[in-house]
This record gives sequence, structure tokens and C-alpha cells, in this order.
Amino acid sequence: MLWAVFTLIAAAAQTARNAMQRELTATLGTVGATHVRFLFGFPFALLFLFGLMAGAAFTGIVGTLGATFTWDIAHTSSTSPDLEIPKWIVYLCIPLGSYLMCFRFLQVAWHFAKTGELPHHDVAHVEGIEAPAEINPYNLEDNLHPSPRKEGGRS
Repeated sequence: MLWAVFTLIAAAAQTARNAMQRELTATLGTVGATHVRFLFGFPFALLFLFGLMAGAAFTGIVGTLGATFTWDIAHTSSTSPDLEIPKWIVYLCIPLGSYLMCFRFLQVAWHFAKTGELPHHDVAHVEGIEAPAEINPYNLEDNLHPSPRKEGGRS
């Protein structure tokens, strides 16, 4: 139920921001208001970059601790009871996954710092598949779809 309170607060803040920006545009003009918006957004961009770098540091630390743990496990004769393989192979997913996440954090941070854009994914787009041609269901030559009535009687 707390989300409803925060949603109302966010809506009120957005309404107040829009009203202030309209007044700001009237006072400073369009270019001045745009500069104010960019200057206001700059600390948030820095905060976002800090969050990305903190995520990279955290996953790098977890990867390093996982690599140390895996290295220590590799020097034992311990095997997984179910898979019957050395346990260090099983635990290798911890440093590998953490280092891959660290790399992705750094990749997104670099892209954001260079372009100011975040990566996005279009779930409707599939590479290599073209949009289907417009199909008229009344023009198909089969018994599954209705066909238009012919002049002069039954179809």
C-alpha cells in the first residue's frame, strides 16, 4: 500500500515541476530553460555513473573473492556428489559470472558517459525476421477463411 503513497507524491512533484518549468520558460525563454534543465540533470547523471561504478566495484570484489575461494577449493580432492566432478569447476560460475557482470557495468558506464544514453532492448524486434506482409483474410484460396460474396447468388 506504500507504493500508492509514493505514486501520489511522484505525481504531485511532476505537476509542480511542469508548472515551474512553464514559468521558467516564460521568464528565461526556451534556450535558458533548456540550459537549466541540463544543469539540473547533471548531478543525476553523475549519481547514475556513481551507481554504475559502485556496481562494477561490487561485482569485481565478489568475483575476486569467488576466484580466491575457487582457487582454494581447486587444491583439494573435493568432488560434487551429484555431478561427480571436482567442486572447483562447479564454483567457477561465481567468479566468471561476477566478472561478466562487472564488465557489463563498465560497458554501460562507458556508453552512458560518451553518449548520455542508456542501453535499451526492443522486445518486439527479432533480428533477421521481416515484418509480415499485410494479409487479406478474405482473399485466401482455402476453405478455412470466409470469402467475399460473388455477384448473382451464392458463393
